[in-house]
Amino acid sequence: MKAEELDRKFDNNEDVLEFFDIANAKRPGLIKQPLQLDLPQWMLDAIKTEAQRLNLSPSSLIEQWIAEQLQTTH
Repeated sequence: MKAEELDRKFDNNEDVLEFFDIANAKRPGLIKQPLQLDLPQWMLDAIKTEAQRLNLSPSSLIEQWIAEQLQTTH
């Protein structure tokens, strides 16, 4: 299939996933790596409270905060 035909199908809201090998798809730069971070108990408690308020995991909240800071500095 030519790219133009695939684009047309996509633009027409047709399902084009059958044309991709999603099982082997990679997202460069987005593969998560473990990180050990030591924090004081009061800080961890505050993070857990805020994460619960936002219905997030503490690690997701920390990741979101770091991403926001990095976006404002770059």
